[in-house]
Amino acid sequence: WVIAGTLLAGLAFGAIWPMMVILASEFFGSRRLSENYLIFEGIGGALAFNGISNLLASSVFDQAPKVVSGNCRGECHGAACFGLAHLVIVGLCMAAACAATLLSL
Repeated sequence: WVIAGTLLAGLAFGAIWPMMVILASEFFGSRRLSENYLIFEGIGGALAFNGISNLLASSVFDQAPKVVSGNCRGECHGAACFGLAHLVIVGLCMAAACAATLLSL
């Protein structure tokens, strides 16, 4: 399953960037394509990076149960730490795929 998921994620990631240029041109015209494309590519990536990596993953990790080992340090290992974050990211990817399908109709 990991290989199939990686293959699908790679195809989706490789297909989205050419589509962004076309979408920016279709929505706003080609006269100021460079400025509009920057809005699509730059702001979305920055917000997603900060929202997912900083806020989501750190809050899920903070809420995960910590196991106190012999050195009296709380540690978290495995799916208990980031399992919920992975499920949220999968849900976001599925919502994005549905939105892309609707936009292509």
